[in-house]
Amino acid sequence: MGRRWNKKKKQNAKNDNKVEKPKKDRADPQGYIVVKKESKDFETFYKSQNIVPEEEWTEFMTCLRTSLPAAFRITGNTTRAKALLKILKEDFFEPLEKLSPDDFTPTVSAAAKLAAAQQNGSRQWPVEDEPIKPLELKCLTWYPKGLAYQLNLSRRDIRRCEAYWSLHQCLITETDAGSISRQEAVSMIPPLLLNVLPHHNVLDMCAAPGSKTAQIIEQMHSSSDPVLGAIPPGVVVANDADNKRCYLLTHQAKRLQSPSIIITNHDACFMPNMFYTKPDGSSGKLKYDRILCDVPCSGDGTLRKNCDVWGKWNPVNGCNLHGLQLRIARRGLELLSVGGRMVYSTCSLSPMENEAVLQRLLLEAAGSVSIVDCSSALPGLKFCSGLTKWTVVTRDMQVLPTPQDIPLKLSNVYHKHLFPVDEDLHLDRCMRLLPHHQDTGGFFVAVLEKTAPLPGEKVEGPVAATKDGAAAAAAQPSDTAAKNRNTQRSKQKNNKRRQGFKEEPYYYLSDVIADWEKDYKAGKEMTPTAPPPNGYTAEETTDAAATTETTGATRETAAA
Repeated sequence: MGRRWNKKKKQNAKNDNKVEKPKKDRADPQGYIVVKKESKDFETFYKSQNIVPEEEWTEFMTCLRTSLPAAFRITGNTTRAKALLKILKEDFFEPLEKLSPDDFTPTVSAAAKLAAAQQNGSRQWPVEDEPIKPLELKCLTWYPKGLAYQLNLSRRDIRRCEAYWSLHQCLITETDAGSISRQEAVSMIPPLLLNVLPHHNVLDMCAAPGSKTAQIIEQMHSSSDPVLGAIPPGVVVANDADNKRCYLLTHQAKRLQSPSIIITNHDACFMPNMFYTKPDGSSGKLKYDRILCDVPCSGDGTLRKNCDVWGKWNPVNGCNLHGLQLRIARRGLELLSVGGRMVYSTCSLSPMENEAVLQRLLLEAAGSVSIVDCSSALPGLKFCSGLTKWTVVTRDMQVLPTPQDIPLKLSNVYHKHLFPVDEDLHLDRCMRLLPHHQDTGGFFVAVLEKTAPLPGEKVEGPVAATKDGAAAAAAQPSDTAAKNRNTQRSKQKNNKRRQGFKEEPYYYLSDVIADWEKDYKAGKEMTPTAPPPNGYTAEETTDAAATTETTGATRETAAA
């Protein structure tokens, strides 16, 4: 009782001495900060690169400021896909296309949003939404068998309109069942250019969140043979460096229930080798027939769905990612088999992340890798050819004409490999997709084919027949070089002593105590004796004391 009384008394004393501060009047609630969809540096940079014709520039910028339309593709075999498409058209798309603009009401009115904000004490007021448009369904003609469609509505428009509620629920249900996949239109292009067959070994180096991986798995099971369609002889290895994003990848792959998927969590720059057992019992290194290299990028091609990029964009972002993208693509070429195909793609429009990376790869490959012309692979797809000349620009929007013009303080950001060279590397075979051409996002894709082993690459077994047989023979190590390498004395590693706990972590027993175990095994009677102090016998203790006295006397003599 006394403790409670004293505690209450102290609290009352604090309250009596407390000075009440005048309350500040709250400012009027401010609206949401609307991102300004404009960037002068962005326009200056891409005008200097000439990626867009001058007469299309206004249309290009206008399209970037609009929302990205939703797209989806139908999975499964042709019969099942056509049946699902018929249901979607009859029950959802055709009735919604007949609705008038008065029938489109938001799920929550602006007045209700305002009342809820005031009731919750929110300092942010709702922003007036754009008017909802009637539904228009558009088939992507370049997608095989016409199984991909695009709506004229964004995902946000579908969620906030009451008339589209049933369509939204249908898309969610069919996505969870694996019947359809909601995916951006340009994101469907790289797996199509891979041309995956059921017997191929495929590697997706940066797979998360898994929409492209799911598309590759569907191609693996697309055989007309029921046995190969159910269990294809090939395998899909989906890798990502982020452990959390690997769970998203697992969720995407789990919908398809494929037995031919392996998910790994490694840094793509140092993707380890995988080995398999051959029919004769020996082990061999796994080489991939198809590799998808969708590298991390600055993402300025996603301005229509990621409005934050407008305020964060600067020309240095692409230069900072150039080295990472190069290391991932280089490792992909090392894991690619001769005659295989690798697709390099980014959702960026910057040549520092696209043509500059491919230029360096081709120069290092010394003719063993080439860019494939896929302009006619997807009829109906509109794109622009890759650049052969581009300009390097600093953060201050100053043009660097040559590598010699790089300032010393910027030498850690810019280097000579970012600049174009005079060699004909067929970079015009690359494909750059612009948003205003087919109402999509910005994208870049290039198809690389490995025609011979890379310089310095070890070759196991016979090399496949290639167009350039001399390059393949030159890349193989000769027998003389192999013998000389084996006869060289291997450099011995210096076993450095570990620096750590200096005290001896063990307690050594004396010989007398150690003899107990021998006497016990021999069956002798053991006389219990007390162990000597500190584990030493009397003789050892006397010798240690004599040594200490001698050392002390020597020190005194030296001091005198």
